[in-house]
Amino acid sequence: MRKQCSRSVRVQSRRLRPGRRAESGAFAIMAALVLPIMIAMLGFAIDLSRVYNRKVELQSVADAAALAAANALDGTPEGIDRAVAAAAATAAGFSYSYNKASVSWSSEALTFGTAVGGGA
Repeated sequence: MRKQCSRSVRVQSRRLRPGRRAESGAFAIMAALVLPIMIAMLGFAIDLSRVYNRKVELQSVADAAALAAANALDGTPEGIDRAVAAAAATAAGFSYSYNKASVSWSSEALTFGTAVGGGA
């Protein structure tokens, strides 16, 4: 009985071999089709992460400039001038980490409002 089982396994393995020859090279074709897509997806992920990182850096600059301006405000017209100068100085101190470009400043970008009742 044991010889018969091993003989049937050998016969079945011989039957499978021609089918495997017909599939030779199928992986190379699939890899050639999938690899460019995977590389494109990797490039897109890297670009998207850099865009997000720049957004976070610019938000940090805006937050730091706003805090510096708010710290310089004292309720007088001279305080507004000091606040604008403090915000400009803070923004000028930052740069992008990728290409070391400095942040440009526009004084029109900073506006001050009045708080009703002296509260924020």
